[in-house]
Amino acid sequence: MSELLKASKMTEQLLIKLTSLGFEIQNTSYEHLIENDALNYLKSIDLPDNEASDIIKYFPHFFVMHKTINAAKGSFFVVLKTRGEDIPQKAKRVYHRYFPPRILVVSKDDSEQYYAGWLHIPGDRMPLGTFIKRDVGIG
Repeated sequence: MSELLKASKMTEQLLIKLTSLGFEIQNTSYEHLIENDALNYLKSIDLPDNEASDIIKYFPHFFVMHKTINAAKGSFFVVLKTRGEDIPQKAKRVYHRYFPPRILVVSKDDSEQYYAGWLHIPGDRMPLGTFIKRDVGIG
């Protein structure tokens, strides 16, 4: 199975899981942005090598907000981490410099279990449901 297909399947399953927990989800990724007819031309050009382009290229995959929980706790960005790959250092710099600290990193293990943790707290990864229950207060 191609990496792109694996990533899209992971995305679909994650969205179903987050929606079932009461989250509203907005796709905010660069990949999603360039699928818009008005911005489709971005596929055929090289963006300049500067911070503004980096913000666009590394924008988190999703913004999620819970329907009933206070926004300070129930809203955050989500970055998907595919198996065997790390988040590029350039992306981490963009996230730390231009985004709020509530960026959830979600990955899947070999047994198809989702794991999550805040980007700014390395090593604090746990099953997605456990993490959402502990840090957001639902589940």
